[in-house]
Amino acid sequence: MRYYLLAITLLLASFSFAQDYTQYLNLNTPPPTDASVFENVVLDDCTYIRETVDECSVYLYKEGSRPRKEKPTYLDGTDVPAEVYFTQEGRFSITPDIAQARLMKKIVDDSFSSDQADLLEGINMFISLRASSTTGEITDVYFHFAKSTYYENIPIEVFRSIEKRMKNELYFDITDFGRRLTYSSCGWAQCPRGKEDSGLTIEGVTTLPNSTLHNPLNGKINTPSVGQTIP
Repeated sequence: MRYYLLAITLLLASFSFAQDYTQYLNLNTPPPTDASVFENVVLDDCTYIRETVDECSVYLYKEGSRPRKEKPTYLDGTDVPAEVYFTQEGRFSITPDIAQARLMKKIVDDSFSSDQADLLEGINMFISLRASSTTGEITDVYFHFAKSTYYENIPIEVFRSIEKRMKNELYFDITDFGRRLTYSSCGWAQCPRGKEDSGLTIEGVTTLPNSTLHNPLNGKINTPSVGQTIP
C-alpha cells in the first residue's frame, strides 16, 4: 500500500511538472516557423502592435519600438560574439537594485484591478525592457503572453499605463560593458496581483524605503514636468 501511494504521488508530481514545463515552453520558446500575424491597435496617443506568433503566443509593443528580434551590437555596428554576450558580464548590462526591482513589479501590479488579476489565474506574462546604454532611460517595453488566456481580454490601455510609468519612473545604471552596446535590456516573468493586493501605494514619483531611483542625466530622481509627454 505504501509503495502504491508513493507511485501515485510521483505520478501527480510528474504531471504537475509537465504542465508547468509545457506552459514555460509555450511562453518562452519561439515556435519553429515563427510565423507572425500583425495587428495595429490605435490609442489616443499612439499605436500598439499586436504580434501573434504561430497562433500560440502574443507580443505587444508600441509602434516605433526597436524590432523585438534585433540583437544589441557594439556602438560601431559590429556584432557582439555569442561567447561574449552570454557571459555573466554580457547578460547583465543593467543592474537594477532591490528598490528598482520592487518598483518594476509594483507598477505592473498597480496597473491591473483585483478583478482582472483574479481572472489571470496565476499565469505569468513576460515583460522586457530595453534601455539607452548612454542615459539608462527606458526606450522600449515589450509584453509577451500565451494566446487564449485572459491577457487577451485586458484593455490595451492597461499595458500603455505600464509602459508610461516604466519610462517615467525608472532609470538604470548601465555597466561598463553595457555602455559599449546599442542598448541594454532586462526582463522578468510576473502574474499581476492587482492594485489592492500590491502593498505600498505609489503615486507620482516614487522612492522606496532607504533607496532612491537614480537618474544618470542629473543625479536626481526623475521629476516629470507638468504636461510632459511620455514617449
